[in-house]
Formats: sequence, C-alpha cells, structure tokens
Amino acid sequence: MRRCRTGTPCPNNRIAYFTLVAGGMIDTWPVLHPGQPGYTAGLGDDLTQPADDVEHRIDMVFFRGRIVPVSSRVFGAERQTRGGRWASDHLGYLAVLALR
Repeated sequence: MRRCRTGTPCPNNRIAYFTLVAGGMIDTWPVLHPGQPGYTAGLGDDLTQPADDVEHRIDMVFFRGRIVPVSSRVFGAERQTRGGRWASDHLGYLAVLALR
C-alpha cells in the first residue's frame, strides 16, 4: 500500500491543497502535530481493512486571520458494524479553533 509523504497531500489532492495555501490558508494538522501523518482516508472499497490501514490525509481544516488552532484529533477508528465494516472509507478529523 502506497502512503503519501508526511506533510504532503497525495497527488490528486495537491492542486486544491496548494491553491488554499497560496491563498493564505493554514492547515491545522501540521501546526498541531508536526511530523505526524494524521492519515484519515483509504480504508478501501469494501470497508473491512484495519483502521491502521488508512494511507493518506484528505480530511483537513484550514484557517487564516485572527484564528489560532487549539487542538485536533483523528477519530472514528473504534466503530465497526457487527460484520466488521466501517461506516465510511474515512476516519473523522476534529479541529478546535479560537479567535485571537
């Protein structure tokens, strides 16, 4: 399974990501978790892979201006149906922001 480099979006997400960054937006994950991948997606079409099989990060929260990131976390790796399926091919991503 190919994983994207930490801090760099997968190729099909780079145009959107770098357009937002060029417009002054800041990605919360690398600010709050430098060096950690924060993978949230890639559980596959049948949704039965282990949660640690997520392979890239496409769920993001951006900010700019008089806002600062306070905390963030990836969640949702604990919920599966009785048949072992996930509700989605993505984990959740929550970021808490504060006004300065």
